[in-house]
Amino acid sequence: MSRPIHVWIYPTRSCNFRCTYCYEEHEPAFMTPETAERAVEWAFDQAALAGATGVSFSFFGGEPLLGIVAFRTVVLHGRATASARGMTVSFRANTNGSLITDKLAEFLIEHGVELDLSLDGDRETNDAFRKTRSGESAYDSVGGVERIAALQQRGLGIGINMVVGPDTVRALSRNVKLFWDHGITAIQALPLFDGGRSWTDADLAALDDELAQIAEALLQKLTEGGQDDILDFNPFAKVIRLIVAARDPARARRIRGETYCGIGRQQFSVDVDGNIYACPRFAHESRLDRTDTKLVIGNVVSRDYNREVVDHFRAWNPRQAARGPCGACRLALECVYQCVGENLSWNGDEYGVAPTVCRVSAIVHKYASGFADLLFPAAAAA
Repeated sequence: MSRPIHVWIYPTRSCNFRCTYCYEEHEPAFMTPETAERAVEWAFDQAALAGATGVSFSFFGGEPLLGIVAFRTVVLHGRATASARGMTVSFRANTNGSLITDKLAEFLIEHGVELDLSLDGDRETNDAFRKTRSGESAYDSVGGVERIAALQQRGLGIGINMVVGPDTVRALSRNVKLFWDHGITAIQALPLFDGGRSWTDADLAALDDELAQIAEALLQKLTEGGQDDILDFNPFAKVIRLIVAARDPARARRIRGETYCGIGRQQFSVDVDGNIYACPRFAHESRLDRTDTKLVIGNVVSRDYNREVVDHFRAWNPRQAARGPCGACRLALECVYQCVGENLSWNGDEYGVAPTVCRVSAIVHKYASGFADLLFPAAAAA
């Protein structure tokens, strides 16, 4: 393997926000420094066994910065372990951004910890579903777009995670442009499916229209200003990469034999108690039983390891399976919404993709394929 393995770390399940669309459990559970060190060592052991170049750590929660002791332990011990073993290491945290003081920002910048910061747009849009635990404005607690832009200008690597649902979709293009206007271009729009049951035809038509406006603005910026960084808008960017790869027969065969996320191959997660899972969703999804022996791979402290669980999820491949809609779908190689954790939590079936997921994927693909044809004409001709 020529790339790092990806390990999600859960410093805590506690959170200082109460977003109404959140699927996580909020419990006062925190990872100990000892477990954090064991998680780091286990991750590098797995990387060595897989022949990987190193480990890419992502922090999740809860709000991971509430578990700052374990958070710092993973960063510092991770850097030391990578150096000792001659391997690479990187860090990225999913955070609501409310706890980033100037001192913490210095630590993050010093150690190259990048952020995926949850902000759905302007104050009105963001606070429609996002509040602090005490009921105050989540937007104000972060400091708004201006505060995020200031942190980015200081050298902190920041990407934006925008949750987009039926009630906020009509503000999507406006909010994307708000971030662009502040120099923030790494943006990921995350559709809120809620089992695929809450989007009406009118909502999906609105999503189509909003993505069309974003695509038009992207095209204008590319042709007039040459701003390549503006293309770091997801899901467009991810789908474009898959479309280009799928046009090469050899790469297409490899994609067909893999899963998008690398579950059971390059991706694992470690919960606050040290339990290991193949999918980060298994560790914090309130609709799943995280103690289910069919989900737990083992534990970094006890070093127990259930190979059968790993093998089961390594074999999960909706692109080839007869079960579910993916195997027969023309977009199977170019879809970014295949998720075993979401399928299990929504439908109790690893291959049970909700119909709305497929409809959203088709809308996204329409615009991403246009950019793929424009930016990679040689691949399109092949």
